Amino acid sequence: MSFPLSNHCFVSSVTLAAIRQLGMESLEWDPEILMEGFETAFGMKKMSQKLFDKLNCGYMMLGTDAFTQTIEGFLSATAVMNDRAFEEDTVPYCSLEECAWSVWEYCNLVGDIKDGQPTIEFHPDIIKYIQEVGKVNGVSRFPIWLSFANDDPTPYPDMSGDDSQFEMYNLRQDEYIAQLNSFVTSKQDELTAELQKLEKLRLVG
Repeated sequence: MSFPLSNHCFVSSVTLAAIRQLGMESLEWDPEILMEGFETAFGMKKMSQKLFDKLNCGYMMLGTDAFTQTIEGFLSATAVMNDRAFEEDTVPYCSLEECAWSVWEYCNLVGDIKDGQPTIEFHPDIIKYIQEVGKVNGVSRFPIWLSFANDDPTPYPDMSGDDSQFEMYNLRQDEYIAQLNSFVTSKQDELTAELQKLEKLRLVG
C-alpha cells in the first residue's frame, strides 16, 4: 500500500500512520532506519525530504522532550508542523499563529492536554518567546491552549484611567484571540479529514 497523503500532510498524520505500520518499537530507531522502514511499509522508492522531516518531527515529539524544553526544538518543530522546510542550521522565526497550532497539535498527538490546556510545563525560554511574539501583535492574553504564556496578573499598558481606551484594548485582545481560534479550528478540520481518510484505510486508529 502506498502512502495516501501528500508531502503537505500534517505531522500527526504521517507519525500515527508510521507507528501503526512499524510498531511502537520504531520510536527507538535511528532516523535512517526509520526512513527505510517507512519506505518499505508504503512501497516507496525514495521518501521525500519534506515528508521525512515531518515523520522525524513527530517521532522527536513522542520520544523526547525537545519540543517543550528547548527553544530550538520548539521553533524547528513549529516550522515543520506548519508545512515549512526544516533548516538544520537555522532556528526559524515562527508567528504566534504558527505557535498556537504547533502547541495544539503537539498536545493532541502526545495526549498532554486536559480541559483544553496543556498538562506539561514548557521551558521559560519558550514562554518568553510566545510572549514576545504576542507583544509584536499587541497581544498580552492568549487562548486556552497557550494559557501557560499568560502573565499573572495580565499586564496592561498605561491608559491613565481612560475607560474607553481600556475597553478598546480589551476588544483588540478578544479579536486577536478569535483570529487565533479560527486559524487553529480550520487546521483542526483539515487534520480531522486526513485522519478520517487514514482510518478508512486502517492506517490509524
